[in-house]
Amino acid sequence: MSEPKHGQKISFSTIIWFAVAAIAVWFIATHLITTGRIVIVILGFSLMVFIHELGHFTMAKLTGIKVEIFSMGFPPPAIAIKRTEKGYRVRLLPFLINREREESGEGGLIFTFGGKKKPGETEYQIGLIPFGGFVKMLGQEDFGEAKKNDDPRSYMNKPPHTRLAVIAGGVIFNVISAVIFFMAAFMVGLDFMPPVVGAVAPDYPAAKTSLKAGDEIIEIDGVTKDLDFGDIILSALASKQGEEIPMKVKHQDGTTEKIYLTAEKKPGDPQPLFGIAPPLSLQIAKLEPDDANYLMAKTGLMPDDKIISINNQDIEYFWQMEEILQSHPASVSLLVERKTSSNQTALIETTIPMSMAIGHICSMVPRLKVESVESPQASLIQQVFNNLRKLLARAGIVKESAKYTLGLKEGDVIIGIADVNYPTYAELREITESYQDKELSMKVLRSQEDGLGKIAEITVIPVNKKGRIIIGFLPGLDVENPVIAKTIQTNTNLGKLDIPDGATISKINGAKVSSFFEIVQQLLKNNDTEYTIEFISPEGKKGSISFKAQKIDELINASAVFGCNIPFAQLERTYKADGPVNAISMGFRKTFRFLKMTYASIRAMIQGRVSAAKSAAGPIGILHMSYTIVSQEPLVYYVYFIGLISTAIAVFNFLPFPPLDGGLAVFLLIEKIKGSPVNTKIQASIAGFGWILIGALAIYVTFNDIARIITGLF
Repeated sequence: MSEPKHGQKISFSTIIWFAVAAIAVWFIATHLITTGRIVIVILGFSLMVFIHELGHFTMAKLTGIKVEIFSMGFPPPAIAIKRTEKGYRVRLLPFLINREREESGEGGLIFTFGGKKKPGETEYQIGLIPFGGFVKMLGQEDFGEAKKNDDPRSYMNKPPHTRLAVIAGGVIFNVISAVIFFMAAFMVGLDFMPPVVGAVAPDYPAAKTSLKAGDEIIEIDGVTKDLDFGDIILSALASKQGEEIPMKVKHQDGTTEKIYLTAEKKPGDPQPLFGIAPPLSLQIAKLEPDDANYLMAKTGLMPDDKIISINNQDIEYFWQMEEILQSHPASVSLLVERKTSSNQTALIETTIPMSMAIGHICSMVPRLKVESVESPQASLIQQVFNNLRKLLARAGIVKESAKYTLGLKEGDVIIGIADVNYPTYAELREITESYQDKELSMKVLRSQEDGLGKIAEITVIPVNKKGRIIIGFLPGLDVENPVIAKTIQTNTNLGKLDIPDGATISKINGAKVSSFFEIVQQLLKNNDTEYTIEFISPEGKKGSISFKAQKIDELINASAVFGCNIPFAQLERTYKADGPVNAISMGFRKTFRFLKMTYASIRAMIQGRVSAAKSAAGPIGILHMSYTIVSQEPLVYYVYFIGLISTAIAVFNFLPFPPLDGGLAVFLLIEKIKGSPVNTKIQASIAGFGWILIGALAIYVTFNDIARIITGLF
């Protein structure tokens, strides 16, 4: 082994690298858990691309092509090893080594061990940039004119079908590795949402069928095995414009039915959808400490609590609870199971007030109220800019910065905004947007200690927050009182009832009502076809209106909801292989299903049926998702995720588009057919254009990744 020379100067670049290393050591020592997660993410990400390059390397070796370099990671190399006559030569950080010293094999960063060996042809490297790798073959140039070489082991001297096999090796290895990753994941077992209907969205294709909450999709386009809820979403995404997707449904009564669904994309949707919502469980989802404390204070519920009874009725599924809630009670009593600190189960009873999600009730809509007031906490940078803006405003250089709500309180009932009395939500949005950065007057009815309401006049300034003009409060509906804001035009035979704005509904068919809950209950309670609504106008004048309806429930566009948002966990089912053979089958099925779906997704993006901005993810987005999975889920879910990305890499790399592997394959097929290569200048021009498009795509997806991470949309 050679000895280092003394008296040599240390280069500036060496000092920089040692400084970087010192910082890395400090970070690792002070953030062990985070570092561990980052290492797992980097290893997984690198492994996916490394496997692709390993495919090229293996096929090159099998077909007799000389491989000069095989690198795990990208340059500059951290370590390089090659078998020489003197033994295994190791170069540490070779880019820091003087060329003369490197050629002489002398110096502390170059050494040899292991004794005399038969010289090898490939140098194996580990790059400092731990994302992927590359293979350098003798005479290889992806596009353009390669250097002339008489060596029969040169890449360019091999026939087109041999070079095609080498090019396809990367994709083949990605597919094989995906099967292995999925197989390993299913051997351990994963929890996914089953293909059960959680709810059916109105005005979507699913609403035109017999589908109801609790129904299970047991077949999608001929596929029956290992279906989960993701297959419903992906089948909608992969469908062609106007294509009917055949499905078999198992209803709650045990009967089965075949239906056909055509996915539709409505404004704001990221992709075509059937309108089937995912299923929820009766278990409260995991929450951050602050959110958990808020939920406990509002409802008496805690994360991981499981509801087993509502209003003394035992329930097993979420949709059973929703059926009970449609009787529109003003409050409900819940019995929940709670795990104690001693890992015992305790039964807890709590009462929760109800609210309503109302489109209209026989054309009547309630008044708006303030559910909560936003109190945004500015970051340090925002505070600096806000203070700077205030100074500039005082000097008359810029306009005074808009503020959030001035005086709104939780529970305030909105009875006027600008010159509109008793505004609906649509009117509130329209007025708010027209008053951006301008003073806007509001009238609210505020409860007092004596139980009476007092009118308060306040001023607010709507501001732009993330592209949305807001006042700074969460609006809700005043369903606790039987006072309407307005009657609105509906698409029913009833049309619009002639009741004054702000009127108080006093009776329904002679029965007194004191809230919107009771209004709905009385309407549904009567089997009559004639209905009379008595009311008192804001001026105190009594009045009534009568109408006929064969099916009153068709005139009620409302559903009961909890008065406080309760986050329920998703319904999950364990997907686990019975044994190795079953795991292999599941791995193959999942791999080829995702290959098909990935190609279909790319096609849908090209057609404009899927939003690339909302659906496509680049390296940063994949790294962010990887870290989230590693930090929040068992490791088996990251193994499954790597399988998904491996299939995506296989598909993307073999698209027939230069300079991707698929583009190379196209040129090789042309060469095989015509008997000579495509003109090198044409290849180079097409490849250059391809690199420009890929560069633009990389910038686009990177920008979207960063934007979605910042805005919390990932």
